[in-house]
Amino acid sequence: MGPGNDIRKNIIYKMVFVYIMILLITVAIIVQIIYLQSIPEEVWADKMRAERTENKYTKRGDILSSDGYYLAASVPVCSAFWDLQVVKPDTFNKYVDTLAACMSGYFKDQPKDAYKQDFIKAKQAGKRYFKIKTGLTTQQLNHISKFPIFRMSKNKSGFIRETDYKRQVIDNLMARRTIGIPDTNGRFIIGIEGAYNDILQGNKYVQQMHKLPSGEFVPYNIWEEEDKIPGCDVVSSINLNIQDITEKSLLKQLQKYKAQAGTAVVMEVKTGKIRSMISLLRDSVSGRYSETRNLAVANPSEPGSTFKLASMIAILESGAYDVNDTIDTGDGTLIISDQFTMRDDHKEGFGKITVKDVFAQSSNVGFGIMAITGFDNSNTKYADPRLNNRRASRSITYFYDLLYNMKLNEPTGIKIKGETRPGILYPDKNPKYSITTLPQNSIGYELKVTPLQTLTLYNAVANNGVMVRPQTIESVKLYGDVKQEFETEIINSSICSQSTLKKVQQMLVSVVQRGTAQNIKSDKYIIAGKTGTAQIYKGRIKTNKHQASFAGYFPADNPKYSCIVVIYEPEGSIYGNRVAAPVFKEIADKIYTYDYDMQRKEFNIAKLEDSKSVPSTRIGHRAVIDRVLSKLRVEAVTDEQSNTTWVQTRPTDNNKKIAIDSYTPIHGTIPNVKGMGLKDALYLLRSLDLSVKVIGHGVVKRQSIPPDTQVKKGMNITIELG
Repeated sequence: MGPGNDIRKNIIYKMVFVYIMILLITVAIIVQIIYLQSIPEEVWADKMRAERTENKYTKRGDILSSDGYYLAASVPVCSAFWDLQVVKPDTFNKYVDTLAACMSGYFKDQPKDAYKQDFIKAKQAGKRYFKIKTGLTTQQLNHISKFPIFRMSKNKSGFIRETDYKRQVIDNLMARRTIGIPDTNGRFIIGIEGAYNDILQGNKYVQQMHKLPSGEFVPYNIWEEEDKIPGCDVVSSINLNIQDITEKSLLKQLQKYKAQAGTAVVMEVKTGKIRSMISLLRDSVSGRYSETRNLAVANPSEPGSTFKLASMIAILESGAYDVNDTIDTGDGTLIISDQFTMRDDHKEGFGKITVKDVFAQSSNVGFGIMAITGFDNSNTKYADPRLNNRRASRSITYFYDLLYNMKLNEPTGIKIKGETRPGILYPDKNPKYSITTLPQNSIGYELKVTPLQTLTLYNAVANNGVMVRPQTIESVKLYGDVKQEFETEIINSSICSQSTLKKVQQMLVSVVQRGTAQNIKSDKYIIAGKTGTAQIYKGRIKTNKHQASFAGYFPADNPKYSCIVVIYEPEGSIYGNRVAAPVFKEIADKIYTYDYDMQRKEFNIAKLEDSKSVPSTRIGHRAVIDRVLSKLRVEAVTDEQSNTTWVQTRPTDNNKKIAIDSYTPIHGTIPNVKGMGLKDALYLLRSLDLSVKVIGHGVVKRQSIPPDTQVKKGMNITIELG
């Protein structure tokens, strides 16, 4: 045989080998198909049930106050599990003693031998998902991950890290509904949480789950946390200090008058940013107050005299009356028809008074006369002859045109779900319109608005006629970087003429200086506002219950904040000047006390610079202390070691400078919060999952648990301020 035959044989052998392999693979496939077809349906169902997927979301973004403190946060709750089938026996036997000692020494919850026995039993049973610890902090999980065996790679150690998140709202804050709490299904649909859910909610991902022989499903292909993009953080407009002031001031008055409910809102005049918002309702069983409904946004009612501001703007804009015109209010009664008589609270009446005094004294009769004679040009005959001396050149609808021009028929558009549309109806669209509707509307009856809608009007007057949309969010951040900033939105660039605006601004001041709210006049700054006392109606049936209110702004000569307080069904007193106005005054006084910008006229920087000592300071957040010292032009002495988040301060250089020293609380122990402000103290204590009770106002003078005490689960601490 020649070489050619050998080559031919080799080719044939290779082809035969390939054919045989193909034949074997084909037979194997046919056998497998026959086998699979023979498996009962219930077996397939069991196999399918052994695998499943779950929809999960990455970490939900946090909600921060405008001054940088957490209002709601996703606190990591970590767990550690162990797949003991992964660990080689030699490795396990070599390090199990040391591992048990480390666990016992760190957690101090059981002896080393107990840990060792648990681990050995789990290893012998071949546990794939042995629970080491649950309810851990991130720091604790990181710490134990460095223990023997656990610090090895995942494929060698079998160490499994899991992180879930628990949503927490700051404990002492009563405005939980304003911030937003989840419903029974865990969905966020109310408050800031609901309004900005798409921004806060983390990215959706699919977690694959595997069923163990024990029947429990465990995750696999677990992503490391750094691979997940969390939801964005939302910086709200809420100022924690102003919120705390508002809550305490309102709660104290509600308790004093045993009121059914109350609400208070503080808004920044120029921007419309809501600096505080609280609604408290009394539980009929316990008598305690809590925020179960946002009354400021979703509780329209007949506001009473606070609505007279809108009516006065309309009256002056119509040209029918001016501020110095005289109105004959007589003995305080006005017979509009046989079925209806309007009355003043001042039983003897005011007699003949000017238009501006009608406003300052809140005369219902005066407003009724001006509304009818100023806007009804029809031939309707009224029972009281004063109402038939008409000045009107236009129809009644002109009054409502002017109200609509002020956007009082529209919701504010605040980005919180549940805002109710105002109930101010045009005469031809109001099936219940009658001869009494116009005068009743002029004093805040037979129409409905929410407290926030009323405040938005007062804020516009303070803002020189520019009506801005109430705003609950300032910016959106991701990993600390600003992704979006929210600008001020203008609803109406001019609610009325400048001449009318100046007149009503003066009238609002006169209410406090010499009118119904003289009891809240301040000798430090000027308050502008209007009292309101409204009888509560159920439909058209009058009840014996009332709501008291006060709306206004301060300081009147350079307005920075507007505020409204409404208290529902108080006992003992019903009047706005006695029940609601003092709450406004207390809020305004406390804001004025700490707001340096409002005290520039009184605070003499030059005098401070010439003084022989620096102002007293305290422990606190480094950024805040730097900002305060910069504004006061006080020189600070620092070094590299003082570059920490929290610092403590002391006078130096003969009391001429402030030395800034580092302050680093030891993790897992009670920090020293003496000398801190409430916000800083709450932030540090709440970060340790402590339940905090606060007594008093000012800076922390005493704490019930000494510094450096080891933190234990469920621990309560009381801090006293003074």
